[in-house]
Amino acid sequence: MARKPTISEIKQATRVKSPHFFDRDTLRFFGQTMSSFKVAVSPWGNIFIYARSYDRDRNMMRDRGVKQFMGYTFRQFKDGDLKTVQGGRYTTLQEVQKYIRWH
Repeated sequence: MARKPTISEIKQATRVKSPHFFDRDTLRFFGQTMSSFKVAVSPWGNIFIYARSYDRDRNMMRDRGVKQFMGYTFRQFKDGDLKTVQGGRYTTLQEVQKYIRWH
């Protein structure tokens, strides 16, 4: 089983292949912080990261400070890169966890 890296280690390892994924502006755009991300290792040793993602509609934010939940940012960490997880949009934590269990 693969050692579970920290999100900071993943950020450092992906700077070349995914340089903007953890940029402050990118995270802010999706209503995330570094601590929003969780790291999981599947039974097969695959490493995944996931975090809730929000649509920060400027009008809603101005009027009520509301962030609209869009689903999960969900990626596989492999070969120093963050690969998009296939299978569509992940809108519940249960969907994310099920995918990790089977991959």
